Amino acid sequence: MDNNLTESTVSSDTVYEGRILSVHRDVVTLPNGRTATREIVVTRDSVAVVPILPDGRVVMVRQYRYAGGEELLEIPAGRIEPGEDPEQAARRELLEETGLEPIRLQQVAGFFLAVGFATEFMRLYVAQVREAGDAAPDEDEFVRTEFLHPEDIPDAICGLRIRDGKTLSGLLFMAWTRGLPVPQGGCPAS
Repeated sequence: MDNNLTESTVSSDTVYEGRILSVHRDVVTLPNGRTATREIVVTRDSVAVVPILPDGRVVMVRQYRYAGGEELLEIPAGRIEPGEDPEQAARRELLEETGLEPIRLQQVAGFFLAVGFATEFMRLYVAQVREAGDAAPDEDEFVRTEFLHPEDIPDAICGLRIRDGKTLSGLLFMAWTRGLPVPQGGCPAS
């Protein structure tokens, strides 16, 4: 076996085709020549936005997440529509979920959400925002806007009030780049 870690597809079967995702069962050749099965969730890529008001507060949305079985406090996010540019998607999602428009929008990171079994790649943006109107979420989406003061970010994370991966990434990036306090040595035991 050489240093190449690439797996190559031998066969691929679609075992489920839904409205927002499909599931594939692939047989792959491993670097050592053996074969293995990979079950992959295929879906469109997505965007997330850390919206910051002129007074420094972060605009968040609270919504019930069926898969997690609870309400979560999150940054605005959503899927990129076919043919849509990621920045356009970020602007659209921000307006739909919060009624805010970016004065300045900057992509700051990109990451796979669950690369062990899913294809979805998310682009993370930070936006300086202004009010534009009322939120207009999708008809099957129910959200409530909330605000988080930057100095409350460490307690929100350590207190497990923030448990969503994209939101953790966005808030930690914001704290890091703005010199906000980040718990040294991790969160205190609770």
